[in-house]
Amino acid sequence: MTNLGNRIQSVRKDAKLSQSDFADRLGLSSPTVISRFERNERQPSIETLLKLSNLFGTDLHWLITGDPSPKTIEIVSRLLPYVYSKSSKVSSQILDLEKKADELIKNPVQVKKGFYTHDIAKIYNKIRELQDLYKTINQLLYEDLSEILTHIEKNTHNRYAHP
Repeated sequence: MTNLGNRIQSVRKDAKLSQSDFADRLGLSSPTVISRFERNERQPSIETLLKLSNLFGTDLHWLITGDPSPKTIEIVSRLLPYVYSKSSKVSSQILDLEKKADELIKNPVQVKKGFYTHDIAKIYNKIRELQDLYKTINQLLYEDLSEILTHIEKNTHNRYAHP
């Protein structure tokens, strides 16, 4: 979000509050004040920004600058290796199941008694499920990082948001 007014409006809308209710929660005199903040016609005091940050669990650094705080970047950098490892494990499971299915199809003599075609179909269904999971994981991994950081910033609890 490009300016403070947009970020204030975003916090208000995420809280599903009218300008009047938002002003009341912040202890401001009227909804006109909120309207002027959101249109960048007036800048809130640091006290108002702190209150907004505390009441709505929004990181003060993000609220003022629009950039993720160093704490959020640290959290994300710790989470990414975990997410990548999960993606790698799913990819490995897909390859293992594909090999198993291919072996069963290529070497029907090795198929044990009682092992039917529907068992091979089950393996292929599992492969499709894992492929869908893999696609979802990768889609999440490659989303715009700033969007991910903004979401984390806005939803980080105060105990994490203020280093």
